[in-house]
Amino acid sequence: MMFPIHFKERKLTISSRPSKMSVGFTLIELLVVIAIIAILAAILFPVFAKVREKARQTSCVSNMKQIGLAVMQYTQDNDEFFGYRKITTDGSDNDALATSWKMILQPYIKSSGVFKCPSNPQKDNLDNAGVSAGPISYGANTADGGYGVFGTLPANGDAASLASVTTPASTIIVCEVTIPNTDWKINNTCCGFGTGLYAGHTSFSNFLFSDGHVKSMKPLSTITTAMGGSGTLNLWDRNNTDAGSVGSPAAILTAATNQYK
Repeated sequence: MMFPIHFKERKLTISSRPSKMSVGFTLIELLVVIAIIAILAAILFPVFAKVREKARQTSCVSNMKQIGLAVMQYTQDNDEFFGYRKITTDGSDNDALATSWKMILQPYIKSSGVFKCPSNPQKDNLDNAGVSAGPISYGANTADGGYGVFGTLPANGDAASLASVTTPASTIIVCEVTIPNTDWKINNTCCGFGTGLYAGHTSFSNFLFSDGHVKSMKPLSTITTAMGGSGTLNLWDRNNTDAGSVGSPAAILTAATNQYK
């Protein structure tokens, strides 16, 4: 015997009342998220900035290595003598008649961009050589006052010979600058030398040495403790001889250090 099966019809109704489950964020939750993002940004942005600056510093090192190769080629073509900060048409010290050492090296480099440090704020400006100027970023360490390797003027005959540089790996020939002078004098505070050394690579500066290598250093580590620095040698002198307080090299390097802290 079969029994009939009855299905009870049920109607589906949709309630117009809102669900009790929340689908959004409360104001407090949003504020917490914003605070976390702000904290992460405060931590990460300086890190990113340092990474970018490190890349620029590496590019600057590459520039200086190319400059070093050009200097070496120049010395081989000029009886093993280093060049001069500038050469003037009449032999005088007149900047208006001068060609910068950077332009003198152009036949060996063939790119003015090599003389631009990507971090240097003055890189798009030119030095004060009136006839043929180069970008501002690098200055020649001159022999003025017994320092350096580059000569001041051909008339002075003070460019160093390769043989006279007794410790090439410990003698700076090019440094980073922000002033329009073609050279750099560590023992002279006039003409912007007092504050013109660039140490903007997270308080470091790049230095090109006579043997062609480039090193990033704190400015004060380039002179000895006896001179007021933190190094073991006076890297600015071709014989690494201490110069005492003549020209206040410690004050010049301290100013550069403080400017880029």
